[in-house]
Amino acid sequence: MLMKGQKTARDLLQWLGIVSSCIDLIPNARLYMRPVQLHLLSFWKPSSLDLEKVIPITQHLKLHLQWWLNTANISRGKSLQLEEIGLTITTDASLTGYGGHLNNQIVQGSWDSCHQKWHINCLEMEAVFLTLKHFRRQIQNKTVLIRCDNTTVVQYINKQGGTKSPRLCYQTWDLWNWAISQNIKLKAAHIAGKLNVLADHLSRVKIRQTEWMLNKEIVQTIFQMWGHPLIDMFASVHNRQTQIFCTWYPHNQAYALDALTIPWEGMFLYAYPPMCLIPKVLQHIRQYNCQEKQLRAIRLVPSIVKLQKLLIQRFQRKLDRGEALTLTIEDMIKEYENEGRLDEMRSLVNDFILAWQCVRDKLLAYTFPTLEGLTKIPKEFCQKPITDAHPVSVLLPTFRDNGLCAYGLLYYLLKKQNNFLQEYCKVKKLKYTDLPKVQLRDVTPAHLISYHPDRDILPMVMANCHYTFQVGKGTKIDYNFGDLERQLMDRFLFSKSVIEMPVYEFEMMTYRSETTNAVVFRDLRQKIKQEPLTPVVANQICEETRAYPDLCETLDKLEITISFLKSVKGDPNMSLEKFMTQTLKMENPFPSQKARSSCQCKHAQSLWITLAMEKTRRQASHKEDAFEGVVTELREELNAAQRDMITSLCEDISLDRLDLLLEILFECIMLTITVPKGTDDDDLDMAKLPLRDTLLGYISAPQYDLDLNYPGWTNDVIERIPNEGAGFTAILNNQAVDAWLFLYALFTVKQSERRY
Repeated sequence: MLMKGQKTARDLLQWLGIVSSCIDLIPNARLYMRPVQLHLLSFWKPSSLDLEKVIPITQHLKLHLQWWLNTANISRGKSLQLEEIGLTITTDASLTGYGGHLNNQIVQGSWDSCHQKWHINCLEMEAVFLTLKHFRRQIQNKTVLIRCDNTTVVQYINKQGGTKSPRLCYQTWDLWNWAISQNIKLKAAHIAGKLNVLADHLSRVKIRQTEWMLNKEIVQTIFQMWGHPLIDMFASVHNRQTQIFCTWYPHNQAYALDALTIPWEGMFLYAYPPMCLIPKVLQHIRQYNCQEKQLRAIRLVPSIVKLQKLLIQRFQRKLDRGEALTLTIEDMIKEYENEGRLDEMRSLVNDFILAWQCVRDKLLAYTFPTLEGLTKIPKEFCQKPITDAHPVSVLLPTFRDNGLCAYGLLYYLLKKQNNFLQEYCKVKKLKYTDLPKVQLRDVTPAHLISYHPDRDILPMVMANCHYTFQVGKGTKIDYNFGDLERQLMDRFLFSKSVIEMPVYEFEMMTYRSETTNAVVFRDLRQKIKQEPLTPVVANQICEETRAYPDLCETLDKLEITISFLKSVKGDPNMSLEKFMTQTLKMENPFPSQKARSSCQCKHAQSLWITLAMEKTRRQASHKEDAFEGVVTELREELNAAQRDMITSLCEDISLDRLDLLLEILFECIMLTITVPKGTDDDDLDMAKLPLRDTLLGYISAPQYDLDLNYPGWTNDVIERIPNEGAGFTAILNNQAVDAWLFLYALFTVKQSERRY
C-alpha cells in the first residue's frame, strides 16, 4: 500500500504497527522495518503531532519495501524454540583500538584518524563487526553469542537496530546483513567491564609481533612427536617455549641476542619467528644447512635394518609385486599378532615412519646408486608421510618402484653418518681415512651416531648450565660450552665408524616372479653370451664346496653378481672372480679353487645351475624345502599312476644317465618352466603344458649360446613318457618339481644299492 501515491505520516505509522505485530513470527522482520522507521523520522518528528504530514516515497525507500513484497520472506515462519549457542565471542573498544577473542584465539587492531573521531558506541559496534569478520570461517552456520560491556551495542544487536542513533542503526544493518549472508545467527549479552579483561587489554595495548607464541598444547604435541628442542630462537622471558632462549633485547637469562647472528649448525632448535623474518630465517637455515634432524634419525637405523630383515624373511620369493601393492602396512602388522610379536612389529614400523618423516624432504632431490645406475625416490612418495594405509611395498627394499623408499632411506642415513664424520674430521683436523671402518652387515648401534634429544642431549646441557643470583640483578645463567662440546664429542662421535656400504651388501627383497630364474637368466643372456661348464669342472667345484654354509654364501654372492651383470654389458671372457672382487669389491667370492681359476662371466648361468642343483640335492636328502624359490603353482604332486610310470621308466636306466636326466630336468625347470605367465610375447602358461614336450623342446634348444650335443638316448627316454593313455594322466609342467624330487629319490636308492 505504501508503493503508490502520496503517503502521510499516519500511513507509515499504521504500516509500521502492522509489521511490529509480526516481529515474533517473521525472521528478521525488525531488521527490515528499520529503514522505513529511519525514513519516516528523517521527514517527521513525533513531537509535532502532525500525522497528516506528507512523507515522500523515494526510490531508496521502495527498494527496502521490496523485501516485504516477497512472499518467501514473510511466509517462512520463525522457530519459537531458543537457539542453542554454538560459540561465544567477547569484544571491546577504546579510543585507540579494538580487541576480541574466541576461546584462546585473539584479534586486535588500531583505529585510524577517521575512526578516532567516532562516538564510543559506534566504535564498540565496529569492534564487534571486525571481530566477527576475523573469525568468519569458524563461526559460519552457527549461533554466536557476542559479549560486550557496552549496553547500547548489546541492545542494538538484539533489537536489530534502533531509532535513537541513525548512524549506529546503519552499522547494525550492515552487521546483520553480513551475518545473514554467512548463515550466522547473533545474540548479544552484557559483560561487566571489570570482567572484560582480555578484550579490554587487547583494545588498549598493542601486542608486538615478537611477543606472539603458539598455543602451548599444540607446541607440546609437536615436541612429543619430534623431541624436545634445546633452545627457542625467537622468544622473550615471558613467551619462551624452552628453558634456553634467544631474544631481541638484552636480558641476563638469554643465550644470545638476535638468533640470526649466531650459527645454527648442529642445534636442535625451535623457531617461531615473526612473519616479517621468515625469509631471513629460511636463508639462515640454508646457510648453515642444519643437519640435526637428519642426524637424529640415524639412531633408528638398527630398527630399520631389523624391520627389513624380518619382512624379507617373511615375504622373500613368496609375495608378488601386485600383492605387495594391495597388502597394507596395517594388515601386515596384524599378521604378527598370532605370533605374539605385534608390539615389536608396531614399534619397528613406527621407527621407520619417524625416520622417513625426519628426512623425506631431503630425499626429494637425493640421488643414490643402485645396481642399475643412479636413481631417485619418486617425488609423490617424498611429499607425504608414510602411514599404516600405505602398501607394505614401501617397507621392502628394492632398486625400483615403491621399494626405493626403504632402500633410499637406509642408504641416505648411512651416508649421512659418513658425511658428518668427514666434516667432523675437517673441523678437528683429523684424517678421515684413520677412522675405524665397519661393513654394512656388521653395523651395530655402537658404530652409529646415536642419540635421543631429550634423554641424551638435554641432561648434558643442563649439567653444564650454572645459575647465579646477584642482589639487584636477579638470576644469571651461564653455560660451559667448552665442556659441553667435549662431552658431546666423546660420547657421540669418538670411536664412531665409517660404514662401508657397497650397493650389493644391502639386503634386497626379491619378489616371486623376480628370483634368479628363467626371467633373470634371459636378461643375462641378452647382455653376455652364456656357455656351460664342462662336467669335470662342474663336479670339481661341487667337491670343493662341501660345507653347506659356504655353498649358500657362494650362491648369494653369485646371485648379486648376476643381478649386476644382467644390467651392464661386460666382457664374457673376464674372470668371474676378478669381476666380483675388483668391480663389486666382494671378499673371497668362491671357496672353490677350481671356480676361481676356471669360471668366467660367460659361465655365470652354468655355475649358478651347478651350485643351485647341488644345494637342492642336499635339501632333498635332508627332507628340507627344496626349490624354495619356485612358486606354489609349479609344485603339484604326481599321482600314483604317474609315479609308477616314472619308476618303471628308470628301472633299466644307468646311474650316470639318471644323473644327466636330473640335470636336464633341473635346468629345464629353472630356465624354461619358471617363466611367469605374460613374460613372453606368446603369453604361454607354461604350467599347463606337458612336461615331455617341454623337455624335448629344451634339449633341442638349450638356454646357452653354444650348441650342446646331448646323447641320443636322452630323446628316446623322454619320448617314452606318455602324454595320454588308459587310466593315465599326462605329467604337466606344474608337476615338474615333484617329478624331479621323485626322480632324485629313485637316484639315491640306486646309488645306495650300487655301493653295496
